[in-house]
Amino acid sequence: MPTAQREAFSTEGNDGALARALIEGLDVPLAALRAVLESLARDLGEDPRGACVSGALAEVSRAGRTVQDLVDFTSPPELMPLECTVEEILAGARQRLPRGARERVLVARGDRAHKLFIDGPLLARTLHRLLESAVEAGSGHVLVSVRCEKGATLFTTVSHESGAEHSADHCGDQRSARHSHGRDLGLALARRDLARMGGELSLTRTPRGETVVVAHVPDASSCGRS
Repeated sequence: MPTAQREAFSTEGNDGALARALIEGLDVPLAALRAVLESLARDLGEDPRGACVSGALAEVSRAGRTVQDLVDFTSPPELMPLECTVEEILAGARQRLPRGARERVLVARGDRAHKLFIDGPLLARTLHRLLESAVEAGSGHVLVSVRCEKGATLFTTVSHESGAEHSADHCGDQRSARHSHGRDLGLALARRDLARMGGELSLTRTPRGETVVVAHVPDASSCGRS
């Protein structure tokens, strides 16, 4: 997002109005377009043109998620800490993904009964953004693991970025750029919301091409921060 646009979105006093404008101006037409495309995809069935419709439907769904991300960017939700388990948080994050993407997320065994006192829904939404980013960046599986340390819980995602999305044709390059911008916004939101909950986010890439993202969450979160 350009600096001027980012500053405009963060201007105090305009956040609520901008969020309402985004919702009112885009939610209804996007929902209508999505419904039309879903109906068309069903009618086409095995017709080869169905793949084009499915691609358009995916782009519309992605646009809807971007609108919600922009709304979240302008109006951070109030923190509401509660006691929840790691299992509940992981289930909430994974369930938000489309079915096909959900099946590509592998959750390693760990202490899923471990409890946190934190804004569970917000943490689940934050982890969902990380999973969504990892799924869109590659074509393989995404591994999620949880490790409990003294006073902290670490949620780690490991993925391998695919070169398939970097198509040589112009349209492929445009799609890749749009997806990259969407992932950047999602990661920025994840980093911000983790910080609000007293946590932090780190991202590293290994020599083997793996992307490792770690969400470090304190067990006794400073949930009163805004």
